[in-house]
Amino acid sequence: MKEELISINQLKNDPVASGLIVAFITFIAGQIGTFIYNLIAKDFSFNTAYKSSTEYLSYRIELKWILITLLAILIIYFLQKFIRQKLSKNPYKEIDSKFKIGDYKAGELFNILLTTDMDTPSSIAMHGIREMNLIQLFILFQPKFNMGIEWEHPGEEGHFMYYILGPKLMSYGILEKKTRKVRYSSKENEEEEIIQTSENGYKLTSFIEKTRLYTQVYPNEEKSKSKE
Repeated sequence: MKEELISINQLKNDPVASGLIVAFITFIAGQIGTFIYNLIAKDFSFNTAYKSSTEYLSYRIELKWILITLLAILIIYFLQKFIRQKLSKNPYKEIDSKFKIGDYKAGELFNILLTTDMDTPSSIAMHGIREMNLIQLFILFQPKFNMGIEWEHPGEEGHFMYYILGPKLMSYGILEKKTRKVRYSSKENEEEEIIQTSENGYKLTSFIEKTRLYTQVYPNEEKSKSKE
């Protein structure tokens, strides 16, 4: 019964099928209306009214015109179906297959980071958030990683970013170690190692933003995915 209801709903949502249904109902209603009009207004007998309202059905139509009409209906049906699929196509579906981050597909890396949790530093845990996944931590600390984090970055968060979170995200290729000239150093050309967002890290940011965009533009489709 449920499958029958689904098929009926799909039929109703199809513009060509629903148009044919409306045309059929209109035809039947016209036949009944013509019959009643002939029966009452023209004072015809039942048989005469019936013949008058259906006499055009006896007209002969060449087979080629019937086939041409059916062919035209089929062409219109498949053409509108093709156009609707093109217009309703969700670009989010193609991101994962086309977009790569290092050795990972974007969707693969996103899901790995999303399902990997890490204890938060005390500055965050004090607010009741004792664990966050790597995606959340990457987004939270990305502005600082973009500028580069050195080993002596001040505070507990500096230690957390350089010694705990940084190496973990480096293993996925979204952060990398670089050298830069030490600022405010008395030694000329003194360099220091920093952990900074890599090219793949910026690609991941792009993927996250595109995911946000497409889930806002196509919310119904994303909901249907979650139900499945």
